[in-house]
Amino acid sequence: MSKRAKIRLTTYICAAILSLTACSFISRSRLADYRLAARHSSQLSFQEMVGAVDAMSKALEKSLYATDGSMCSSICAQIYAGSQAAQATMATLPFSTQELERISGFVGLAGDYAYTLCREAAVNGFTDEQRQNLSAMAETAGTFAQALRTLQNNLNDGIISMDSRERELANVGIDSELTRLSAELKNTESQFPEGEQLVYDGKYSYEEEKQYQAVSEEQTRQSAAEFLHVSPEQLRLEYEYEGGGRRCYSLDSRSICTDAMGVETMTDSRLVSERKIDTGAAEQIAAEFLQRAGFEKMQLSESREHGAVAAMCFVCIQEDAACLDSCVNIAIALDDGSVYAFDATGMRTSDEKLQWTVTKEEAEQNLPAGLNLLESRKVSYKSPGGSSVPCYELKCSNEKGGEVKLYINAETGKQQEIVIL
Repeated sequence: MSKRAKIRLTTYICAAILSLTACSFISRSRLADYRLAARHSSQLSFQEMVGAVDAMSKALEKSLYATDGSMCSSICAQIYAGSQAAQATMATLPFSTQELERISGFVGLAGDYAYTLCREAAVNGFTDEQRQNLSAMAETAGTFAQALRTLQNNLNDGIISMDSRERELANVGIDSELTRLSAELKNTESQFPEGEQLVYDGKYSYEEEKQYQAVSEEQTRQSAAEFLHVSPEQLRLEYEYEGGGRRCYSLDSRSICTDAMGVETMTDSRLVSERKIDTGAAEQIAAEFLQRAGFEKMQLSESREHGAVAAMCFVCIQEDAACLDSCVNIAIALDDGSVYAFDATGMRTSDEKLQWTVTKEEAEQNLPAGLNLLESRKVSYKSPGGSSVPCYELKCSNEKGGEVKLYINAETGKQQEIVIL
């Protein structure tokens, strides 16, 4: 190699080294900026969480002094808003909050309880029992808010440190000098009181765990075999629940679960080939299958397609009312017309007698402007807490051509729910 070539090669190498050095310096500077931004973002999320819990705590305390319905309803809305904000900010913290079950459960329960009371409180205000429940929640929320404010002050003073997603991904252990925020929150969780199990008409209402009636293996096997139209010996027992009240069997690609009342669920995992029958024929197959299975007085409520599978919902008909809270879901494969899935866990048995004190004509008078009534029917509607509510379902079309369903409470004459399709 000539001297000129050596000089040129050396120059290129030096230039490359200088370029890489400059790039590394710029990248390091940018990484430091990103880390700083991430830390400020995490601190802001925690700050917003503290504010949301504090707002929820103050709203719960206000409920102790509210007397008229409009103020009670407004306070319920404030509690619900604080709960939703707290749950949203907890999800953005730079560490997993799945371990904070008691804290998350309390925040969710407080918001849902207030949301459920909102409509009732607007008319009558809070009952003594409701005020007592809100008082207990206010005390718990106040203690929790104070603990969070202390953590925020310690974080600002540098006594504890904010967690880092980067450290979590790099599998780096906890700092030896500073305790991280996640550890302090877990310590707060361990001291957090267990929430009271409230019974109310909301989705977090306490329900006793379903107790399965003990039944022999021979009986559940026979029920599963009759459902699949096979001999009992062909079925394979996969597992059974403690107490012998529920068992699950398998046959080729199908799984079926049974209890003392019969078949609960059945699913098929096979791949459905090209469709050969239409949805109307599938609906007829499903109706005939339910009839043979002993499900009488059922009415098709909803039907939709998922690829080459037709999924349907059939509801019970009792005293000329469609029980939307008591249903069977069934899916038919459109290649051979076989039952692809079956779910009867939505069937409800209750001795409760619903009263339709409002007439259909009176319910239809509540139709707001801009809606055109298409049809109406009597239904029992499932509330968020799972109770049955007598209603009239008013199926309407709006000015844009969309479909709107209004549910009018048949006891009060007021709107129970609005569904936009």
